[in-house]
Amino acid sequence: MLLVLVSSGVAAAPLLEDPALFLQKIYRSYASGFDAVRLDDKGDKQILSDEFLRVVEQDSELANGEIGYLGYDPICHCQDYQNLVVEDITVISNDNQTSRLQVIFRPFAESTKKVSQTFLLKAKNGAWLIDDIVTENGSLHQNMLKSNHEIRRNSPVPER
Repeated sequence: MLLVLVSSGVAAAPLLEDPALFLQKIYRSYASGFDAVRLDDKGDKQILSDEFLRVVEQDSELANGEIGYLGYDPICHCQDYQNLVVEDITVISNDNQTSRLQVIFRPFAESTKKVSQTFLLKAKNGAWLIDDIVTENGSLHQNMLKSNHEIRRNSPVPER
């Protein structure tokens, strides 16, 4: 039976990298001398799920050149950082389609203040993408959806 499956040309699902390694790579860009990641990147540099990316793009569009809901960097949960130090990345759950991880870090190396966030990752085409970031303020994805909805609801209707 095994020979039939192998010879039938059925391809195995692509192997995903360890979800903790995916987040380590993202946080590495916050170390000294590196540029922070861009949330709106697409293609090979895309780090957000398509759904989350659309919400971020809508937030930016609705802000009309002003600062939108995202007036901070959600990866470091800050506006400023210096030599960010990751203390721990823990995989809470992982089924190779979705993964939930907790990240504990210090935005400033010389500070003792720690930040904890939970990342929800989604697999797409053999790669992990961030589908949500949960903090003490709740789900960023859901909060941004609500904010975008409120802005659209309260915007004046253009004349025809």
